[in-house]
Amino acid sequence: MARNKHIRPADVQGIVSIIRNWSDEKMTWDAVCDESELILGYRPGRQGLSAHAAVQEAFSARKSGLKGDPPPRTALPSSLAAAAHRLASKDAEIREVKLLNEKLNEQFAIWLYNATVVGKLTLDQLNLPPPVIDRQRTGGKK
Repeated sequence: MARNKHIRPADVQGIVSIIRNWSDEKMTWDAVCDESELILGYRPGRQGLSAHAAVQEAFSARKSGLKGDPPPRTALPSSLAAAAHRLASKDAEIREVKLLNEKLNEQFAIWLYNATVVGKLTLDQLNLPPPVIDRQRTGGKK
């Protein structure tokens, strides 16, 4: 079977996920190629996988992580209630981080706009709010 089929970006992300969640102590390109067959429907070659930067980086990072100290084992919750509580707290933390990320993206958009309007800027100039755009006006005279 031909190994030089095109690997789509969604498939690359799936392969990266397989590598990140690798549970065996030993990881080889052959083993990754075998696991990738579940996603792709064919067994890719090592060169085909390593040609994708994301796969190569994930493999290198995971391989170096396996050579070093093993990851610490987390204690499993003793009951479903404890697991549900832990998941709820993680979900809340994720929501908080997403909200913070949105606020920072808005701040950077403001800074970008202000930086393009003015040459050399101070921090106060960067933090100025952007102008309000009247979208109701068509721009023509009436």
